[in-house]
Formats: sequence, structure tokens, C-alpha cells
Amino acid sequence: MGLDDFLKGLKPQSNDEFEVLTGHYQTVLVGLDPEVNQFNQQEQWSLALQVTQVLDGNGAPGRWLRKRYAKTEKGMRALVNDLFTAGLRVNMNSTSEMEASFEPLLQSVMNVRAWGWTPEADFNGNPLPEAERVTRQQFAFVSEKRVKKLLEKAKEISF
Repeated sequence: MGLDDFLKGLKPQSNDEFEVLTGHYQTVLVGLDPEVNQFNQQEQWSLALQVTQVLDGNGAPGRWLRKRYAKTEKGMRALVNDLFTAGLRVNMNSTSEMEASFEPLLQSVMNVRAWGWTPEADFNGNPLPEAERVTRQQFAFVSEKRVKKLLEKAKEISF
């Protein structure tokens, strides 16, 4: 039986076994690269993180998180603010100088709070039937100060 025969008889099965991360995580920045959004052909920056430590949550080291920022004023503001929250600085003299300042940031530690979000409507605002709703991974950067408070609080609650 060749691959063509195999393909004709193949019954697709869902493989969305990844559990949405919830909680607080220490991550390392492993990528901050330009790319083009395949949906709308818009230029964007893609930030990639890898979980190195679970501070509190359901995940495990090794998981990946990705966030994309449109190359617009709104996207640039969000990227700079997220990096600032995480304790990282970029050169803001020009877009090219900012992008050149990304590489030295690689391997920097960044703390995040993660959760899941399930949209009830599509991109056009049309309601999605329950069966078509998919929970999507979300995360926000948190400051080192906030993480220290979280860890102190956890020690107080310890048994």
C-alpha cells in the first residue's frame, strides 16, 4: 500500500492536546524577528519565548509562547511597553535602530502571566457556534517586582 492509498483511507483526528497555560512563568526570549502575517500580509514582529520555570501554574519548562506585534504605531507601542514591563530596553531612535537592538536581548529572562481566552465571535463579529469555539493561549508580561510579590505571598501561604 502506497502513500496515496494511505491518504485516501486516512481519517483525520484532532491533535490539539496542548493544555492552555495558566499561571505565572519565567521564560527566556528566544526570538524577536520580522515576519509577514499570512492572513492579511501585514508586516509584524514575532516574539518567541520558552518557559524555563513554573512559578505557579499548570505548565512545564520547555513550552513555547509567541506574541506578534503589527509594524504600526499601535503595535510598536505595545512591543516597547511589553519589553519595558519585562525590564528590557530598546533603542527608539528609529525603526532600524530598534530592530538592531533586538539581538542583544535574546536569552533575556521575561516573566509572564498566562491564561486562556475563548472567543464567542469570529473576526467579523459573527457569533461562533459552541462546537467551533477554540480556547486560545494569551499572556502578558509582568515586572520582576510583581513576581517577587507573588513569590513572597506564596511563601506566606505555604503549609
